[in-house]
Amino acid sequence: MIEKIMNLSGNRYDWNENMKNLTGETGTEYGVLAQEVQKEFPEMVMKGNDGYLRVDYIQLIPVMIEAIKELKQEIDQLKQD
Repeated sequence: MIEKIMNLSGNRYDWNENMKNLTGETGTEYGVLAQEVQKEFPEMVMKGNDGYLRVDYIQLIPVMIEAIKELKQEIDQLKQD
């Protein structure tokens, strides 16, 4: 799981007047690139009616939890060595 998560990039971006977010607002948001998620977890990406890709962030949470558990196991193992 961790290998797939490592292929994703967290990003900061600003919505402008021409590209408002889903609530119709502009401003700064944080997210991941749908194209990167689609490569690793295609079931978490869907195409909206406007043709843009959207990430189902709720599905991403359990994957991140499992990746954290993997890292914890690795850390614990390194501490024992």
